Amino acid sequence: MALLQPANTEDTVSSGNYLIHLCNAGQPGSEASKMQNLLPQVYNGLQKVIADLQLGTASTHGYSAFFKNDSSKAEVMLVYQKMAAGTSVRLRPGRDSDPISLRRPTFVCANDLPETHLLYQYCMRAPNTPLMSWMQTELIPLCPLFWTIKRQARLSDCPLVVANTLTPNDDRLLHNQAALLVGSLVHLYHNYYNSDSMLVAVTDASELSASESLLNAPSYALYYAAVQAGCTNFPDMQKPHDELRRLMESPANSSDINNTLPVYSEIPLSVPQTPDLNTLQDFCNDAVYAPNATVCCDESTGLWMPAPVYRRNRRGGRGEWNDQYKKKEDGQR
Repeated sequence: MALLQPANTEDTVSSGNYLIHLCNAGQPGSEASKMQNLLPQVYNGLQKVIADLQLGTASTHGYSAFFKNDSSKAEVMLVYQKMAAGTSVRLRPGRDSDPISLRRPTFVCANDLPETHLLYQYCMRAPNTPLMSWMQTELIPLCPLFWTIKRQARLSDCPLVVANTLTPNDDRLLHNQAALLVGSLVHLYHNYYNSDSMLVAVTDASELSASESLLNAPSYALYYAAVQAGCTNFPDMQKPHDELRRLMESPANSSDINNTLPVYSEIPLSVPQTPDLNTLQDFCNDAVYAPNATVCCDESTGLWMPAPVYRRNRRGGRGEWNDQYKKKEDGQR
């Protein structure tokens, strides 16, 4: 059974193949109605991106900056086409779900209500995050911050080019609802993206190699936003400056990355998936330890934390810390 399978279908609406769940459907000015207005704009924007992508390196809207060469076109195209269609997703094995079944991609409003309280807590722990990705599920939780930002990128968000380098090195192209949705949908439609070191700042993303760009979810969002905003100032990738040439040949140094705004955030795989949020919240409140897991419940807050995991000893009581966490604690003393 899918997590958040609607018990009250009155609060589940759709836009194309996308579902919008627990967003106060039917209420004036609800998040559900806002999403139903936004998603057609995103579909339209994706069609523009797909048309521009056909030009490959001849594009004037940043394809070369974000994906480097025409050999990447087919892979990039497939990701955008799946987004535009809202293709149902096949979940990987490892969750309490049938891996053969397909799930419709679902946006969930993470409000401070009993049904979504757990998701709301995750949003509050990352207050600069407008939306999240719940890994290996069909769910994209929308945090309260999402509704406070503009819908689309504007021409004023476009970067400049100085010394054949995009500047300033920031993520303003991503500070809009449409681009953030696109970036999060990459988590559903690209099996090999890299979630450990996503680069959201425009200069950093443009300095990735071709292979690294394909694995960087924000690159898809940046290109989408550049097309939407009409950005045309991009480096000449045929004549890159020395530093850019070096970076095109070797992986970017993640230690030099300055990401101050976590515009993307993920709910870890180790958070258990159960039939509905009420059950998950009850389990969290009742849990004392989580055997064979990498998180356990902080009973004082009800939050799942990357904490030491207790194992039962032979008498059925609490045992020692899991070795990996014990080593971490020893190193902090």
